[in-house]
Amino acid sequence: MTLIVRGAKWGVRVREPGGRQRWLGTFDTRQLAEQAEANWTLGPGRRAPTVAHWGRVWLTDYAREAAATRRTYAYAVAQIVAEFGAARLDDVDRPRARRLANSWPRGTSRIARTMWADAIRDGLCDANPWSNLRLETPKGRKDIDALTEPEIQDLSDLARRVHGDYGTEAAAIILVLAYVGLRPGELCALRSADLNLPDAELLIRFNLDGSGQEKGIS
Repeated sequence: MTLIVRGAKWGVRVREPGGRQRWLGTFDTRQLAEQAEANWTLGPGRRAPTVAHWGRVWLTDYAREAAATRRTYAYAVAQIVAEFGAARLDDVDRPRARRLANSWPRGTSRIARTMWADAIRDGLCDANPWSNLRLETPKGRKDIDALTEPEIQDLSDLARRVHGDYGTEAAAIILVLAYVGLRPGELCALRSADLNLPDAELLIRFNLDGSGQEKGIS
């Protein structure tokens, strides 16, 4: 094993049978780096990471560009590792994956599928137990039973009554969401200059993502 200091972090490189070198990832401490190497070895001539190890490497070295996506992936990986942490990637079989996928949020099982797919591309495991599980497809928005106009008005009136000083603003939020159709992140990024009262228009220019960062809408 070779430890490589990268600023305040530690990188790990190991040698596989036949002399090929493989990069294991970057870790916050030397202890984590040494544990990564220990987790890597699986018998003579065979090497594979644990799910916990691969989860750490995957979140670090395969990080997505958007901060909100990275946070979503971290939540999902934490759930995956809580279930499989000490197991090797190849030890997770399809029946168990299907049972868990039926109880997990769909997003978690999709992230697990991507996580294993990247491991396969890197030669770390042979199969993806999360692929083609034939899970029931969520019904989606087309089956939502939307509120009627009287129900929207009743909800707005209720918000005004129960929320005290905030009631007028809460009622307005409900009405704007219902009749304009903007997303919650777009609502939170509205400015007073975006409202054109004479023409009854609302200009949607910005959106807040899951990490609270404001982004322009193209």
